[in-house]
Amino acid sequence: MAQGIRTTREHRHHDLLRVQQQQQDAIARIETLTRHVEGLTASIEQSRVERERQEARCLEFGESAAQIKARLVELQEEQAQDMAAAHQLDAGLEDVRRAVSSLRESRMAVEVKKAEIRMQLGTVESTLLGTYQVDLATLLESPVVEMTPEQLSIGKESIPEGQPAVNEVALREQLQKIREKLDRLGPINLAAIHEHQELDERYRFLTTQEQDLSTSISSLKEIIQRINRTTKDMFAGTFAELQQKFSEVFVKFFPGGRAELQLVEVPADETAAEGRGPQEPGVDIVVQPPGKRLKSMTMLSGGEKTLTAMALLFASFLIRPTPFCILDEIDAPLDEENIGRFTGVLHELSEDAQFMVITHSKQTMAIADSLFGVTMEEPGISKIVSVRLGNLQPV
Repeated sequence: MAQGIRTTREHRHHDLLRVQQQQQDAIARIETLTRHVEGLTASIEQSRVERERQEARCLEFGESAAQIKARLVELQEEQAQDMAAAHQLDAGLEDVRRAVSSLRESRMAVEVKKAEIRMQLGTVESTLLGTYQVDLATLLESPVVEMTPEQLSIGKESIPEGQPAVNEVALREQLQKIREKLDRLGPINLAAIHEHQELDERYRFLTTQEQDLSTSISSLKEIIQRINRTTKDMFAGTFAELQQKFSEVFVKFFPGGRAELQLVEVPADETAAEGRGPQEPGVDIVVQPPGKRLKSMTMLSGGEKTLTAMALLFASFLIRPTPFCILDEIDAPLDEENIGRFTGVLHELSEDAQFMVITHSKQTMAIADSLFGVTMEEPGISKIVSVRLGNLQPV
């Protein structure tokens, strides 16, 4: 019996030791868990502070983006107004040109009419001088003497005493000659002087109008020159910005390569091509894929040309970004490797804008967030299917 009690005590002693060991392990574990909880609490607090700071920065970025977008809208509206004003000025200049042309034609008609009148006056003067020996200037300057019937009487009682008698026959002959001369003169256009005055007034009026139009044309030319200078400055700034963005995007498609845009002078027309006409600026695309020499875009392969065009397209998009961008079969000419480059750049740009891509490439579809397509489960019945790839659930 004593042996059994001893055995029981030993078992209980071992159980007590085991319980004490478990209690110590539990206390140690509780201390470990307490320290872990304290660490998690500190991490949570730090995460909360960091989140608040990030939210504040997001608000600041949102306000900055809103201000930038508002400024961009204002600049676009100003550009549209400048373009509308330029179109109106072009239309007004065309109207002024037509008015000037009409006035020139009217002036030419007036000059022709004046020349005809001068010719007619010259003919009359020549006829008077050659046929009747009458100078037109003397005739116009000589006063007209009016005589009463008493002064024209030829009787003896009208002749003052002490003067010789007048020969009535000689006077009648002289009168007959004067009448014949008047008959040979023919009818005189008494309205010629009045017509000349009207044409002269019309000529002075048209001259004044021409001067006013010349002043208006000079003012319009000055405005056009100012618009051209403004447009040139805007083009230079936009071109420099496009040059920078194009180089950055090209490197993403061709790591280790480089590309640039060059302004060149190209003939404005066929005469310019022969060296006789004005020159207009053009843009040449010069690229250098990695491992190749610098060359023109026309010397590239089909895939390289497509990627270069994509780089220029995305560069212009980055200059004037929009919330949405639609790409229709842009990756059709590309092989699998080039599609991988395209999808990488597209995925990077999709962080700031939403892209809608129409494509048949599986690689391009793989990076999309959502897919929209048309399927025909039954012959003749089309069905639109949409899938969100993030959770593989129908949209």
